[in-house]
Amino acid sequence: MPKFAARILAEDQTVETAHLEAAVDYLTEKLLAAAANNEPARFITYRNRLVLEHTLCLRHERKT
Repeated sequence: MPKFAARILAEDQTVETAHLEAAVDYLTEKLLAAAANNEPARFITYRNRLVLEHTLCLRHERKT
């Protein structure tokens, strides 16, 4: 399922790469903050970051 969502996002040109990168940065900050405070992080945070990172990889592969 995450790979399917990533493929759809990678093909959607209305979602800019800069926005995807900003979202990955934001989710990474949330995960790091949870780890620093010894708090659990929501699974959806990990999943969304995975989907967005895979989307960026697909876009970079398509450009080269």
